[in-house]
Amino acid sequence: MGREVVTGYCWPQSVSAGEQVGVHLSSSGGRPVRVEVARVGVAREVVFRDDAVAADEHQTPPDASSMGCRWPTALTLDVDVSWRSGYYEVLLEIDVGEKVR
Repeated sequence: MGREVVTGYCWPQSVSAGEQVGVHLSSSGGRPVRVEVARVGVAREVVFRDDAVAADEHQTPPDASSMGCRWPTALTLDVDVSWRSGYYEVLLEIDVGEKVR
């Protein structure tokens, strides 16, 4: 068995307040995923957290670099008008035994 991991991407990559962004996930063994979204700046500001987003395990298609992974949306985020313009990071974690990946 390979290393157990969680991977994902957001689409679209840029949105305005009031719009939605989909989070597409692949989690080894279909483990629930902790998702945290934070604005990165002088101080890191967490704007969203969910400790158990359901996610299946998906293969990365061989043409992913040109066509994308085409994974289903595991989570849809409504971008609240209170979220300031800027760069946001999405932290993804799964528990594998006693380890966090």
